[in-house]
Amino acid sequence: MDNLALRLSYGLQGNIDKNTSPYLVGSYGNQTILPNNPNETSISIGSAPNDKLRWEKTASYNIGIDFSALKSAINLSVDYYYRKGTDLIGYKNLPLENGFLTQTINWASLENKGLEINLQTRNITTKNFSWYTTFNFAYNNNKVLKDYVKKTARHPVWKGILLELFLQLRAK
Repeated sequence: MDNLALRLSYGLQGNIDKNTSPYLVGSYGNQTILPNNPNETSISIGSAPNDKLRWEKTASYNIGIDFSALKSAINLSVDYYYRKGTDLIGYKNLPLENGFLTQTINWASLENKGLEINLQTRNITTKNFSWYTTFNFAYNNNKVLKDYVKKTARHPVWKGILLELFLQLRAK
């Protein structure tokens, strides 16, 4: 055995939609509102405020093992990862009397986990020729853990659905 190494990592990252705010945000502009009065100063509201809006959070866990033998003629690497995203940002339809079509909310949680295996062998090495073989295997599983859906919604609840199916259904 030439090498045996164990790798562990943990990470937490946050993300926020830069076009969204928990406050009512507007931008100044000039437009004609009344006839014969061009370039009136106006404020255009960009999106509905949401004071309960939080950062999206993603926690990542990784564990891996590296192994080599026979003067690195055989190298094996195995990695397992788990990622969980919470407070994912999406849009909720609003009643028209609010003056906005949608509001940005924290609407879902998502799980992503998988396994990756890499095996590399040095089969033949001479002065003028070398032959290496590499095998890769990867498995990934995504699942929607939670989503915000009103009881009167006209689309299905995505909780418990694999993400691949979720994306395929949304694309139709």
